[in-house]
Amino acid sequence: MQERGLGGAIDDTVIHSKIAAAFLENDVSLRRLSIEVHQGEVLLTGTVPNITHRVNAVRRAWQVEGVKTVINEIEIADSSDVIDLARDTWITAQLRLRLTFDSKVLAINYAIETVNGAVYLMGVAQSAAELAQVRSHARELRYVRRIVSHVRIKQPDPAG
Repeated sequence: MQERGLGGAIDDTVIHSKIAAAFLENDVSLRRLSIEVHQGEVLLTGTVPNITHRVNAVRRAWQVEGVKTVINEIEIADSSDVIDLARDTWITAQLRLRLTFDSKVLAINYAIETVNGAVYLMGVAQSAAELAQVRSHARELRYVRRIVSHVRIKQPDPAG
């Protein structure tokens, strides 16, 4: 069961859909971006041709009702090619697989995106130790250049 609950997951799905629709109808270059939403926090990753497109993407995301935070990890296009895209897809899949089969990690609470070898993590960790375990799995993967964590650590329940 996810930390955010069913209602939160539905809200996040609606936000995701509205941002994706705004990207599709307004700018062809924004269609190549990835959007992750967790508890109203939006993580934007991918590449765009220039800074203007990057600013437009962030602005459009902020315009969607329910967005609490926009984390801008969009990169300006460089020399990425199909091989880089395949590597990024492989990294994300391998990390997702490792987290799923690690009994010390509640994998459903994590969103993972990889862009040009940079792994972006978002979600809620049960503890600092769990987050360290997730980061360790990412570091062990081939082709990972860096890890950027936007993961929050769950606060203990004061009621017990």
